[in-house]
Amino acid sequence: MPVYAVAIQIWAVLMLRLWKQQESILSLRWGMATFKETEDSRPSYKGEIVWDVIGSGQRKVLWGSKVAGPPKWAVMLAMFTMVFLLVGGVYAIRVIISGIDSLNKTYAELIISVLTAFQIELLNSIVKKFAIRLVNGENHRTDSQYEAALIMKVFLFQFMNSYFPVYYLAFFQPMVDQGNKDLECSKYECTDKVALLLVVLLAVHCLISSVPSIISGSCSGGEDSMKKYDIDQAEEEANMAVYDPSLGPLEDCEQIALQFGYVMLFTTTAPWAPMAALVFNLVEMRLDSKHLLFNCQRPVPTSAPGFGKWYDVFCIIVFIGIVTNIALIVFVIDHIPVDKAGE
Repeated sequence: MPVYAVAIQIWAVLMLRLWKQQESILSLRWGMATFKETEDSRPSYKGEIVWDVIGSGQRKVLWGSKVAGPPKWAVMLAMFTMVFLLVGGVYAIRVIISGIDSLNKTYAELIISVLTAFQIELLNSIVKKFAIRLVNGENHRTDSQYEAALIMKVFLFQFMNSYFPVYYLAFFQPMVDQGNKDLECSKYECTDKVALLLVVLLAVHCLISSVPSIISGSCSGGEDSMKKYDIDQAEEEANMAVYDPSLGPLEDCEQIALQFGYVMLFTTTAPWAPMAALVFNLVEMRLDSKHLLFNCQRPVPTSAPGFGKWYDVFCIIVFIGIVTNIALIVFVIDHIPVDKAGE
């Protein structure tokens, strides 16, 4: 198991390095190396128009007016409140379901995992809207700055919401629930619960993210609607949904980042997680491609210097994954009894 964990982390580091190299090559090839210096200001940006004497020598909006936003203590309070509600909800679900004597222990754990997964997805949608409102209230000069701030806020909120229940189950439940016969589990027994929770989280995450594509695909009429209402292809495409140039890529990359985190952070407890993620990705790729091709208007091409802050997000996940897997090996998996190691 330690060898497998080391191999996965080495692969992740090399993948990110090759990704960065390819991104730099494409940026130079497509003339995007100086994009940040020449990027236009956002229409909603509030700033002062002055002469850019040192740079372009033209009149540009360089300094932005300060826009009043929520104080930092309010944002931190909201984050801690979210974590408190999440942990309380997870614990309440476990207490209620485990207290039902008529339920088999295996089925009870499956129900707990499913309810926890749906709770995480619900809170993820709420905190994402909260993060979007926060960023919309800020005064970012360019789209790149706006998207970078949005990505980091969404990732911060969803990281705490998505992964904290798994950390609690892997590290804290053996100590917190010690003496409670309904919830108590030894360290090696809790790893089985972590593995079950991971596969349920991956499955529910794939299901929730694919629902819009499935619904839009079933509601679209295609050629039949064109014949029925006697409209041409241009009018049919004009009535399709608009793929938002900022929120669309955010949603797509956010799903990949969350799934990548589930695999990298807890791969030692569930060695099959990469294969499960591959299967779910193949399904989601098929649904998303059909949704973009047949249910959305053609996206407007926009310039970008690279993958933006998502590269930093993946680097953070890999770093935390290295620390987490070391802790799992040292404090959890290393405590599996010899007679249970082959089970």
